[in-house]
Amino acid sequence: MKFLKIFIALTLLLVLLMPNLGFGKKRNLSTPVSRLVGHWQDSLGFEYYFSSVDSTTMTGSLIRVVPNKEKLMKYIEKRYRKLDKYERAALLKPAGRATYCQYKILSQTPKGRDVQIAIFWPPEDYDFPLPEEVTLYVEKDGKQMNWPIENEKENKLINPFKYIDSKISPEE
Repeated sequence: MKFLKIFIALTLLLVLLMPNLGFGKKRNLSTPVSRLVGHWQDSLGFEYYFSSVDSTTMTGSLIRVVPNKEKLMKYIEKRYRKLDKYERAALLKPAGRATYCQYKILSQTPKGRDVQIAIFWPPEDYDFPLPEEVTLYVEKDGKQMNWPIENEKENKLINPFKYIDSKISPEE
């Protein structure tokens, strides 16, 4: 009987301490913006780290880590055979490094999947007008996201992303 009381007391203590120890933390999946926060990987092997947004300015930080050139070329050949040499060159330009920038929420469908963002990429990395406005489709379970890509031939390609973890920086 004494053992049972000690067991119940320890169990209650653990349940009370779990949130403070980092256990039991649940990811906020209530809106597309909240589901966007964290570490994602796309079909090319690029890794994206989205921070949460400031509720006043609706801006957050975005870090994109690009694989090295050889690995990136393999992904491009496998997935995007339709791209011309200029599009491939633009994809390879930031290969092998991290890009730090900001993003701003333009709109979202709170009970839906879509969130429109403006990404303020560093101008030295890209040859297109900035900011880049993109509509992302973040699944309600928060495990997948789609980023449509339009190329010069008016082809729409879907770049699927998978959620990796809750990190908002590669240094974590």
